[in-house]
Amino acid sequence: VPGVSMNEIKLGHFGDLTGPAAFIGNLLVNTTNAFYNNLNDRGGIHGRKIVFIPEDNKYDPVRTVAAFKYLISKHNVFAIHNVYGSTPVAAVFPLIEKEKIPVFPTFATSTIMYTPPERYLFSMVAVASDEAKIVVDYIMKEMKAKDPRLAICYQDDEWGKDGREGMEKAASEYGLKLVAAESYKRGSVDLSSQVVRFKMAKAEYIFYIGFAPNFATIMKECRKMGISPKFFGDVATVTPQTLELA
Repeated sequence: VPGVSMNEIKLGHFGDLTGPAAFIGNLLVNTTNAFYNNLNDRGGIHGRKIVFIPEDNKYDPVRTVAAFKYLISKHNVFAIHNVYGSTPVAAVFPLIEKEKIPVFPTFATSTIMYTPPERYLFSMVAVASDEAKIVVDYIMKEMKAKDPRLAICYQDDEWGKDGREGMEKAASEYGLKLVAAESYKRGSVDLSSQVVRFKMAKAEYIFYIGFAPNFATIMKECRKMGISPKFFGDVATVTPQTLELA
């Protein structure tokens, strides 16, 4: 079996260690290393120690393909674990199928992770469209909002678009339409134009899909422009850094 010997099991990883989502990438690598070190200290798996091999993809699909090929050709890994980003993961769909390598993504929250099913891909988080429905249901049922002015700010890729589709569908179930749906390119630092449109649309509730630094930027820009909508963040914003940056 590739990556498995009498003494060890090789697991690969690709993630953003130096790019726009490096705070998540390094968090995942550090916590995964801690988990496997603890496991190895207790004897590993049936006497086999885990060797965890991370590769930096800078959250770039092209670099992800190169990282995937390197993990297969150079390290001959058994599986690829704890990778993230719907767009980077989607870039290696053909290679996953060709190499028959099990891949376990986290923070890859687009429906394309399992629609249609990918034989060797094991998704383990709620997708952005489901998160959007949870947000709208919460606003309507728990906050008991009347005719809320819903909006979304999303990263312009598979991840964000999945969230927008879910938000639009969830809103329509309550007879509502989004008053604004603003996207931004990966790596953008200036989101003032998006906030201007939120202000013009009088958005009251904004669901954000993307990484924590941009979420913090959106919140700060809203404060600068004198508006105070209620914010909801997706799974990638659930970090103390979000509030620290904001």
